[in-house]
Amino acid sequence: MSVRFIETWKDQSTRMIEWGDRRKCTILLLHGLGGTADSWTEVGELLKREYHVVAVDLPGNGRSTALQKLSKETLIEWLLEVVKLLRKDSVVLMGHSLGAEISIYFNEENPGKVDKLILVDGGYLRDEDFGESLQDVKQAVSQHIRNHRFSSWEEYLQDQRSHPRWNALLEASAISAMVEEDSKVCLRLREETALQYAKTVHVSPACERLHPTLDKPEKYLVIVSRRPKEVNPIRDRGVERLNAEITVHYMDTSHEVCMDDPIGLVEKVKGWLES
Repeated sequence: MSVRFIETWKDQSTRMIEWGDRRKCTILLLHGLGGTADSWTEVGELLKREYHVVAVDLPGNGRSTALQKLSKETLIEWLLEVVKLLRKDSVVLMGHSLGAEISIYFNEENPGKVDKLILVDGGYLRDEDFGESLQDVKQAVSQHIRNHRFSSWEEYLQDQRSHPRWNALLEASAISAMVEEDSKVCLRLREETALQYAKTVHVSPACERLHPTLDKPEKYLVIVSRRPKEVNPIRDRGVERLNAEITVHYMDTSHEVCMDDPIGLVEKVKGWLES
């Protein structure tokens, strides 16, 4: 595993983690809102023998600098620059949550750059499915940012260590998303940036691209979590809207699929890619 920074679109700096042989097929991993490339560490370790795996901190998340203006269009331009800097004609895109939304945006404008598209519990639902207005989403995002403020690293890590799979890699991932400022431990993601992401996804829900007339639906794999079970009726309606030729796999996890079951996720991904 190696970590480096690349200068991308309009001098934006992107932090990147790499695993495996660069001569092999590249899987490019995009995390969810507030996360970092480190959230993919276990997945990267499991895939590195067969693939070249790259995970990046999204703009304004982790240690990647924010875009001057964040929109669907600038995210597409940023990701195109990342792919170019990898010196790859095309990649397999794998995105979790917000990362899935961005992956769909990118594929719509640059289909020749994407061999396969793996959506990990994201990209197939919209805020409307949960009855949420843009104002509702903004309030939830702001509350999420406020809830991630702790008096010390120990308080923060104590909160995180309740996960049943807690280990050193999960702890490193948790630490990577946070920073100490003004005697508080808080998210590296700024509230203003988080709200820009939320508005972009709300105004332009990616799931609308996965309609029955979608071109090349066979290039898509959608991973759907099943916990909490109360949300499953909403998830199922989202799946029902998808093009019938899109492959859908279900996992008995929460939305945090990579944290809950990285081995199960990789098994499903490899099985689909190699079928």
